[in-house]
Amino acid sequence: ALVHLSSRSSIYPSRDVLYSAVKGGMNSALRSLTRDLPKTSKIISIAPGLVLNSKMSNDMAPETREDHIRRSGESLMTVDGFATEFLRLLTKLQDFESGSVVELGPEYS
Repeated sequence: ALVHLSSRSSIYPSRDVLYSAVKGGMNSALRSLTRDLPKTSKIISIAPGLVLNSKMSNDMAPETREDHIRRSGESLMTVDGFATEFLRLLTKLQDFESGSVVELGPEYS
């Protein structure tokens, strides 16, 4: 299986239009590749919310990070929490159809 770490902005409206367009395009391209894959192969995209203490989280403006925290109901995953969920998900790849986009982490409002 090819596992692509994506972004929620690839499937939901984002305040960063260019970032969202690139992520959405990557998701679409990978999903299109699944059309010609053998049945024994899979491509899965994983779309977490912002992961606290990640490089992306640490590099963004504090007010943007706080907005993510607020919209997630203060339930964003940490790097350790994401790693745990990611490893759990890898053991269940057989449960997903090729081309699936799997959301990890909290829902945003």
